[in-house]
Amino acid sequence: PIEDKLDEFLASSAPELLIAAKVGLGKTSCALWLCRRSRRLDRVWLFISLPSVRNLFEPHGLAEHVRLLLGLSEEDGASLRSLPLVLVMDSLDEVPAPPTAPERWWALNG
Repeated sequence: PIEDKLDEFLASSAPELLIAAKVGLGKTSCALWLCRRSRRLDRVWLFISLPSVRNLFEPHGLAEHVRLLLGLSEEDGASLRSLPLVLVMDSLDEVPAPPTAPERWWALNG
């Protein structure tokens, strides 16, 4: 089952997981399950609907969004790198990519 695959991901050192499926097949439910599961693993989890991120395609736009969600000052924002964060990002398919976007969106937030 998919839950076993998600548990394998959480136990691994893999930095990224992509769940792709057609509309209505449970991607968001799966993402929310992943959030609930990660809490039991002593990780900070954040469910982010990507259309809500103001500057998604700006350098560090996602990191800034997360900093604000956590209520961190700019000085404390550097602590994000040391937190065991699980960012569950939903609705990427609803975000139009600008023509100048890099080949890998994740590279903007590295």
